[in-house]
Amino acid sequence: MWEDFYELIAQQDKRDREGLIEMRVLLEKVIEEDMKKEKESACPAYRESEEKECESTVFTNMETEEIEKNKRWRAKMGETYFYVGSDAVVYSTKELYGNRNDRYWDVGNYFRTSEEALRYSSELIIMFQERTLDK
Repeated sequence: MWEDFYELIAQQDKRDREGLIEMRVLLEKVIEEDMKKEKESACPAYRESEEKECESTVFTNMETEEIEKNKRWRAKMGETYFYVGSDAVVYSTKELYGNRNDRYWDVGNYFRTSEEALRYSSELIIMFQERTLDK
């Protein structure tokens, strides 16, 4: 009697594990498709090639009056990058090509290393402490 009971439990456990594996595979496919759609729609120019170097707009260097192209680094999908939060603290996150990642990159709040982000964080603090627009 107990042997039958243990056999039923073992069979149910096997079915549960197989079901969980199937659910995980389906979930991974859905996530992958969603990420692909978001990636394609967020910024097609940057999404077509997943290069680390992205070419930004042409601008004029006011000191030398020369036209330059500014190449900026962008992490590949799943790689870590750093940004400065509104509290001037440096945070790290993963590149998912989502709206938040695009916003940080678009405004230049997107750094390869925490040290680089920390330098900008320090400059922001000084700028806010010495602000003159409200005087």
